[in-house]
Amino acid sequence: MFPADDTTNAVMLDRMYEKIQQGCDIACASRFIPGGCMKGCPWLKDILVRTAAFTLHYVAGIPTHDATNGFRMFSRRVIEQIPIETQEGWAFSLELLVKAHRLGWKIGEVPARWIERTYGKSNFRVFKWVPIYLRWYFYAFATPFKRRQVALKH
Repeated sequence: MFPADDTTNAVMLDRMYEKIQQGCDIACASRFIPGGCMKGCPWLKDILVRTAAFTLHYVAGIPTHDATNGFRMFSRRVIEQIPIETQEGWAFSLELLVKAHRLGWKIGEVPARWIERTYGKSNFRVFKWVPIYLRWYFYAFATPFKRRQVALKH
């Protein structure tokens, strides 16, 4: 998935494809690793994005520092084997990420630059889409507990 208004990251598609070729099922573009950045973001969105990304990585164990960024490349296996339940917004990208993580599939990341648009208006609706994102956010937090339950049964 590549955001239509992204004018800075097209050059990274080759790096993402290399991650897929190296065996990753998902290649994530990350604003929060060396070489990445997020500039000009409105303060509320900035806080929400950084908090979600931090907790999903450091608490839920998602192996990307920027699980909230919808800019991703998916392997054929992800597209063919993981059903998408999300019907609107960019949340399907998070859905595929957390489902692949629960399955133990390999996830990689490359740095990305995100600069707030200077022309036009974003269609991102924080309050409309937060409930949809929260479903997959909590799914991610349940994954370590589900894995422990499976390990204890064996």
